[in-house]
Amino acid sequence: MKNFKALILAMMAIVTMASCSSDDNGIIKTPITPPVVVDPPVVVDPPVVLDAIVGEWRIDVMYFDGDDVKLNDCERKAVVIFEKENILNEAAVDYDCTIITDDRHGTWEKGDVSGDYKIRTNADSFNAFYNDVEFTQVVFEGDTMTTTCVITNQGPRPYTLALKYVKVKSE
Repeated sequence: MKNFKALILAMMAIVTMASCSSDDNGIIKTPITPPVVVDPPVVVDPPVVLDAIVGEWRIDVMYFDGDDVKLNDCERKAVVIFEKENILNEAAVDYDCTIITDDRHGTWEKGDVSGDYKIRTNADSFNAFYNDVEFTQVVFEGDTMTTTCVITNQGPRPYTLALKYVKVKSE
């Protein structure tokens, strides 16, 4: 057993001497790693989400108090363009099917309540559908939009005007 202890001590001494070298001088060396270069994060602007009303819409059906007015083919050529800058431009159709675009401008604004919009034309516009009318309810279903308002300032009693549009193109 004495020989075994002596053998173990001798091996430990050899291992200890072999692991030290004369240039260590008691200084612990740590490897130097090159600095990690990190690219700055790429800032991506969030996608612009346009309001569903933005685009060009062709009138399809007009209702007075729920009754279909039965627009003819000429009247169904009328379009309203809602631009993203809250500008409204209308191309109405004259009695002889001529499309009229001059002096038919206005504004639109989304309200605080879902489906609530203000759609107004300029006071000097000859606009057939939006002159002196403020639409308060707009409903979107697929590629159709229905605008509805109650008109109280024309005639002896209020009546409901609803216009159903089909989207011609998006912006």
